[in-house]
Amino acid sequence: MKTLIYFQSKFNLMNRNSNDSHKFITFEQPIVMVLREKEELELYYNSKYEPILRVLRDSPLTVSEITERYNVISDKKRKEGTIYLFLKDLEKGGLIVQSGQHVSLKKKEGKTVYSRTLYSRAAKLIFPSVLQSDYWKTKKRMRILGNVNDLFSLYTKGQQSSLECLSDLVYEIYTNADLKIAEFFEDFSKDVFKIIGDKPFQELDSIMTILRLLMIILDPSVYENQLKKCIESDSK
Repeated sequence: MKTLIYFQSKFNLMNRNSNDSHKFITFEQPIVMVLREKEELELYYNSKYEPILRVLRDSPLTVSEITERYNVISDKKRKEGTIYLFLKDLEKGGLIVQSGQHVSLKKKEGKTVYSRTLYSRAAKLIFPSVLQSDYWKTKKRMRILGNVNDLFSLYTKGQQSSLECLSDLVYEIYTNADLKIAEFFEDFSKDVFKIIGDKPFQELDSIMTILRLLMIILDPSVYENQLKKCIESDSK
C-alpha cells in the first residue's frame, strides 16, 4: 500500500513546477527502542555514530543533509562518502532504517526527477539497556571496577570487596534497574518521549544514572546485603 502511494505521488510530481521537492515516508517510526545486545550498545556509544543518531531525532534526512548537520555538531568533519558508510553500519546494526525517498524535480535539459534515500532512526527514542552478563567483565570495565574497589576500600578504611563479587553485584544492579526502566519506557513511551526525547546523549545518560539510583534507593536492602557478603568473602 505504501509503495503504491509513493509511486503515485512521484508521478504527480512530474506535472508540477521545476522547483518541487517532496519527502515520501514509507516507515512508521515507533516511539521507543530498547537496546539489549552488546553490538547495539557498542554502536550506540561509538562517538563517530552518535552525531548521526542526534541529527535524525527530528525527521528523516538524506545522506547529504545528514552530512551537513553532522559537520555542524561534530568536532571532526566527515565527507559524504564516510557518512554513507556510517549509515550502512548503523542500518546493519538495526539502529537506523531506510524510511522513504526525497524526490526533487529540477529543470535541466527538460524535466528530470531526482530521488534520494531518506534515513530515520529505528525509533524516536533509543534507550541503551545494559543486559549482557559479560558487560562488566571486559578488561576495560574490570579495570574501572578495580579503581572503584580501591576507592571504596579507602572510603571504608580498608574494607575491600572481592573484584569478581563486585562485578557480579554491579551487573545485577544495572540489570534489575534497566529492566524496570525498559518496561516503564515501553509502557509509557509517549509520555517518556515528551520529557526526554530531545535530550543530548550525555544528558540522557545522566538522567538514566539518577533514575537507576532512585530505583535502587526504593529497595536498597538486597544490594546492601550482597555488598557485605562481597566484603566478608574477601576478608576470609
